Amino acid sequence: MDGLFARVYHGSQIVAKLMYVNALWVGGIILGGGIFGLFPATIALFSVVRKWIMGDKDLPIIATFWRYYKSDFKRANILGYALSLIGFFLYFDLRFFQTEMNPGYGIISLIFLSLLFWFCVVLLYIFPVYVHYDFSLVQYVKHAIILSFARPLQTMAMLVGIIAVYLLFQYIPGLVFFIGGSLLAYILMFLASFSFARG
Repeated sequence: MDGLFARVYHGSQIVAKLMYVNALWVGGIILGGGIFGLFPATIALFSVVRKWIMGDKDLPIIATFWRYYKSDFKRANILGYALSLIGFFLYFDLRFFQTEMNPGYGIISLIFLSLLFWFCVVLLYIFPVYVHYDFSLVQYVKHAIILSFARPLQTMAMLVGIIAVYLLFQYIPGLVFFIGGSLLAYILMFLASFSFARG
């Protein structure tokens, strides 16, 4: 019975921390006016989660979050919006070729669909890579691309994790507002950490 209570207590602590840092994440997005707060807040969120996974369970959450938020504000926005432009380019090109009646465009559509899917896979790694390594912005992208090819098991686990989180929030929609960002960040960072440990 003591073991059961200990597990329940430990689980409740994890949930409380996830709710706490999720609130900071939302606050960081709002503080940056939405469009300029999203990427720095997400970097700060992943930074806190990474420290938990690395064993630093008692870190000062607020101080750690805002330190990364402020120090990475500019670089996070540059990286985030550069990747957003690439994503929009791939998406709108895909939509263009899908709506054209030329039969030859079908193959081009498949190519862009494959590129868009692979781009999304690279995005799974970009935030974990950013907070784990000290690289240039270009090197972050290159390393995320390498991991997307070199770590198929971790990549598949990440995709399964995203689907599981999506189904959980479909079943209990209210959880999105409390742990939506932090739970997803924890899962992605945890799974990506196995790739970092190997390479």
